[in-house]
Amino acid sequence: MRGRTLLAVVGGIVAYWDHSHLTETFAESLSQTLESRLKKELDSKELFPAA
Repeated sequence: MRGRTLLAVVGGIVAYWDHSHLTETFAESLSQTLESRLKKELDSKELFPAA
């Protein structure tokens, strides 16, 4: 990832295992927020509209 800077620590948690993988701890720290935002988005959309 040339020319881009990745923060290695976010909110006191080591965020990256390598250039393309999150650490398990960081991923877990995102899980509740991600789950609630996905549920909110999915609940607001008709996933399979009638043809």
